[in-house]
Amino acid sequence: MRETDQIQLQQRNAELEVLVAELRSQLQAQSVQELTKTPKAIAPSVSSVEAEFDLDTVRSLRYQITKLEHKIEQLQAEVSRRRREQESLRTSEQRYRSVVEAMHEAVMMLNAEGLIETCNASTEKILECAIDELIDRNILELGWEAIHEDGSAFDLETFPGLITAKTGIPCSEVILGLCKPEKQVTWISINSQPLFQPGQVLPYAVVVSFSDISLRRWIEEERHQLLAREQTARAEAELAREQINRVLQSITDGFVALDRSARFTYVNHAAAQILGKPARDLLGKVLWQEFPDFAETSFGQLYRRAMAEGVPLEIVDYYIPCQGWYSMRAYPAKSGVSLFFRNMTDSVETARERDQAQQALRCALQRLSFHVDNSPFAVIEWDQNLRITRWSREAEALLGWDASEVIGKQFGSWELVVPEDLGTVDRAIAQLLNGQTTRNVCTSRNVSKDGSIVPCEWYNSVLFDSSGELISVLSLILNVRERQQVEDERKAAAAELRESEERFRQLAENIEQIFWMYDVEQRKLIYISPGCQQVLGYDSQSCYEKPLSFWLNRGLPEDIPHLMKVSRQALRGKSAEATFQFQRPDQEKRWLLARAFPVRNQQGKVYRIAGIAEDITEAKHREAERQAQEQRLLLLESVVLNANDAIVITEAEPVEPPGPRIVFVNDAFTRMMGYEKHEVIGKTPRILQGPKTNWTVLKNLRSALKNWQPVITELINYHKDGSEVWIELSIFPVTDQTGHYTYWVGLQREITHRKQAEIEMRKALEKERELSELKSNFVTTVSHEFRTPLSTILSSADMLEFYAGNCSIDKQLEHIQRIQAASLNMKDLLSDILMLERADAKKVKFEPAPLNILSFCENLIDEMRLNDQAQHQIRFEPEAGVSEIRGYMDAKLMRQIFTNLLSNALKYSPAESTITFRIRQDQTHVYFEVQDQGIGIPESDQVRLFEAFHRATNVGMISGNGLGLAIVKQSVEIHQGQIQLTSHENQGTMVQVMLPLRPQDTEILD
Repeated sequence: MRETDQIQLQQRNAELEVLVAELRSQLQAQSVQELTKTPKAIAPSVSSVEAEFDLDTVRSLRYQITKLEHKIEQLQAEVSRRRREQESLRTSEQRYRSVVEAMHEAVMMLNAEGLIETCNASTEKILECAIDELIDRNILELGWEAIHEDGSAFDLETFPGLITAKTGIPCSEVILGLCKPEKQVTWISINSQPLFQPGQVLPYAVVVSFSDISLRRWIEEERHQLLAREQTARAEAELAREQINRVLQSITDGFVALDRSARFTYVNHAAAQILGKPARDLLGKVLWQEFPDFAETSFGQLYRRAMAEGVPLEIVDYYIPCQGWYSMRAYPAKSGVSLFFRNMTDSVETARERDQAQQALRCALQRLSFHVDNSPFAVIEWDQNLRITRWSREAEALLGWDASEVIGKQFGSWELVVPEDLGTVDRAIAQLLNGQTTRNVCTSRNVSKDGSIVPCEWYNSVLFDSSGELISVLSLILNVRERQQVEDERKAAAAELRESEERFRQLAENIEQIFWMYDVEQRKLIYISPGCQQVLGYDSQSCYEKPLSFWLNRGLPEDIPHLMKVSRQALRGKSAEATFQFQRPDQEKRWLLARAFPVRNQQGKVYRIAGIAEDITEAKHREAERQAQEQRLLLLESVVLNANDAIVITEAEPVEPPGPRIVFVNDAFTRMMGYEKHEVIGKTPRILQGPKTNWTVLKNLRSALKNWQPVITELINYHKDGSEVWIELSIFPVTDQTGHYTYWVGLQREITHRKQAEIEMRKALEKERELSELKSNFVTTVSHEFRTPLSTILSSADMLEFYAGNCSIDKQLEHIQRIQAASLNMKDLLSDILMLERADAKKVKFEPAPLNILSFCENLIDEMRLNDQAQHQIRFEPEAGVSEIRGYMDAKLMRQIFTNLLSNALKYSPAESTITFRIRQDQTHVYFEVQDQGIGIPESDQVRLFEAFHRATNVGMISGNGLGLAIVKQSVEIHQGQIQLTSHENQGTMVQVMLPLRPQDTEILD
């Protein structure tokens, strides 16, 4: 359902609801109007109303009320029905859209102007064009090339969707072909259906559906072609059947066809007359049931014999049931037997002799045909013009042509003989035709029907009549392909044998092994190769003269029993093998590997033993060396595999990046670096390197490798988990027997702990140096800080002592106050030092207790203002709208923090400048800021600003001991807080402190 239809339905439902509301209001208004005519608003009873109004008026009013209520109910029911219909239409639309999207058939909707408004996925698949490229485009804008079924161009102005949009007439099964670039034509079948608005003549939209019928069209074309061929074949078969039927019906001989069960399948007109029964009464009937006496006659016996033997038979005999002489010919086939018979009663006497001659001739021809058809020779008979008159089945099988294809053809009218052999064949034919000979043999290569070449041997004979005229030429053809192949194989085998004997002779005379042949019957050696002189120390002639026992006894005593057992095994016809030591005439012992193989004659009896003996002395020595080497290799492998140091073997090249590939790692490597063997073999050592790998070390390492020099170095590699591993790497090259470098072997020893110890040692030395400097600074600072007040105390004490009698009371009090102030300074300095020492030793007591932080800060500001004596303007800015801030703090440490911060701000700020102290809070923390407009702190000093006794380089002559900020930081950290300092030289400093309102894991004092 389209959206416009839904909107119209919703509008109509709304109109109905408005109408219902108006009817209700009219009903209520009319009721009120009627009731207002009465003196009282509400009557006590119906009877009183009827008394006041006319009875007809009341009834009319009730009727109108009832009618209006009924109308309202109908309208409400109509509204409910339309709402259900709208919901049903919406659900149907959703199902329709799902079905359309799932359809294999392409569907698209065109508006009245021919623009595509929507289409499904099948449209995109068939047209091979994205949906976004189709929407809001006209069919004519797509640039399609289309054709009709006859191949003519299809005008897209006549596209079914456009025609339906213009006329409102639906189109169906319009077939056109889309010509896609570099592809076959896609055939589609198109249907278009218009959609109308009520009362309109032309559609507001057109639904176009089409499907790809290319495969169906191809199948239809193939089916039509098959049907055409089938109809042609049926017509030809029917014509042939009709021709055969006319021939059979027109002949004077009786003809019946019987299947293998002796049922009549065909009876011609002559046969029906002879048998005395209509053909329709015989078809499908069994011969023996219709003619029971036929089985005992000679004709029945001939029928059974023809069926059994499968050969054509003929007979002429007296048929008692018909009281006449008949001739019958039986032709058996796979489907049954065909019988030709003729009434010979009138001519039997006169034709008996002729029949006998014909019978004899037929027998001869039958025998000849049988022999021809069953002869291994292909038989071809030619007339006096060399036209083929007979072509046997063997000729069909040999050359491929059926008899019907070649009967009547003249020699030379088609390519039967290859051109190269025509001369030989022509000479053979000329000898026959000229009377030079009556028979000859000719070999030629013949061309079969499929074009293959068949080598044949032709046995030709010629027949002349008494006058010397040529009657026929008979050719018996024998396929000699196999014979030629056998002959070629025999010749090849003979040549191969001669070549093999020559190779064997050369091999036997030139190989280091000894080849020998022993004659079992003569019990002597009949052949031994010349290598016996070098291996055994005996020449061939000497070997021939020695018996078998001699050779057995040349073995060592412990080998003789085994040699005798092996020799008996060979004599029994089994292959044997023995390895033993042979003692030469010069007493040298040689290891021999001897093998013996029995040779049998045609009767299967062992009459010779062939053997070969090989000197394996050197092989034995090499085997012993190999075993010793294997033992050494096993030992080395055990050392490599079980070594604690990692061993890595790589290819020798390339040295340049990406480097040689790893070919072996031991178990220690996997434990050290975390990689399994299969994860690193085939990769380069670069997988072990990372950000901190020293590239200078790698460069030096590569330079050594280029010169094939061993090298030892230390560098950082990376474990599989990404952790750093310090290794000591020793690399050396390995060469093969020719001196060519083949591999690099790397020994890795992990020195991470050693490197860490070195780093820790350097850190300890650096710390010790810093402590030494700190101690020196501490002594210097403390000495300076104590020297000044002590000097003040001593000078004031000397003055009091020297001027005791002459000094006024005010002067004495001044000196006493100086002594007290200096003593207090010394006391504060000692307190600060003790505070730092306790903080470092974790001995400072942290005693948080409930504290009104806002009041604490106000009191502290008042004290600082009093001590400053109005030299600076100190501003206190608490968070707006906050009357108090409560938390759990150590008041003593809080005083240490903010007294030092405010004192530093006053000390390092010029007179009449402003010091600002801000405070605010959130749910968990309180935040403090102390900001001044003083000299600031150089950036280079800010790194060590919180270290004890460290002072900025720009303090000049301003007094101080460098302990204040160190104490502040310690106190803030004890409170589990944080401190941050921001300063710019000559612009001022701001210190921010954040403290928790309630420290964690700390005992709170009440």
